[in-house]
Amino acid sequence: MKSLLEQTRAKIYVLVRSSDECQGRQRLRAAMESMGSCAAGLMQMFEARVKISRLRRSRAAATGPGAGCLDLLAAEIDTVFHNGATVNYLFNYDRMRDANVQGTNEVLRLAFERRPKSFNYVSTTFVFAGRLKKSCMRPT
Repeated sequence: MKSLLEQTRAKIYVLVRSSDECQGRQRLRAAMESMGSCAAGLMQMFEARVKISRLRRSRAAATGPGAGCLDLLAAEIDTVFHNGATVNYLFNYDRMRDANVQGTNEVLRLAFERRPKSFNYVSTTFVFAGRLKKSCMRPT
C-alpha cells in the first residue's frame, strides 16, 4: 500500500473483510503502522486516495462505494493485487478454504469482468516450505 501511494497517483480500492467501512479503514491503518511510523504526507495520501469496500462471505453481499460495488470496481480498476488469505499452521484445509480458495476465485472473477485487468497474486512465504525442508536436510 505504501509503495502504491508513493509511486502512483491512483485511487486504491481495497476489499476488506470487516464489519463496516470504519473498521476496515482502521485495519488498514494498523497494518501500515505495523511497518513503522508513517509520515504525515503518506497518511494524507492514504486518507485521500484509499477507498474501502467491505466484503462479507458472498459476492452478493459486497458493499462499498454505492450500489453494485463489484460492478463499479470492475469498470474502474485496471490492476488487482490479491493478498487476502488465512494463514494459520494449526488450521486444516476446510477451515481456510473459504478465504484462500473461494476468495481467490472471486478476486479472479473480478479481474476478468468487463475488461481484463493486470492480476498480481501475493502468496504466503512458506508455500513450499515442506519441499525445501526435505531437500535441505540431505546428509553431507
